[in-house]
Amino acid sequence: PPLEVCYTYNNAGSSAQDDNPKVRAAGNFISNGYYNEALKVLEEVPFAERRGRWYYYSAIANQKLGNTATAIEHIQRAVSLEPNNMQYRQDGIDKLD
Repeated sequence: PPLEVCYTYNNAGSSAQDDNPKVRAAGNFISNGYYNEALKVLEEVPFAERRGRWYYYSAIANQKLGNTATAIEHIQRAVSLEPNNMQYRQDGIDKLD
């Protein structure tokens, strides 16, 4: 289905097993430059359900909005939750530190 192809393209490398629909929506907002909307939908995800991808997307959106301290904190959390995910290291921690 076209929506699935769009999801795969917009969120290349993401894992459906740890993404709930709101996290996927945040990824789509980020891909299209809607950072405030991404943060709003991320805030709707209960704390207990926040995985590495949640923190990764939050870091990107916060960094794009100038919230550098939060962005650094969240990319570090994403890496600590998924230390083998090179995307988080390359796209995030290397650029924010």
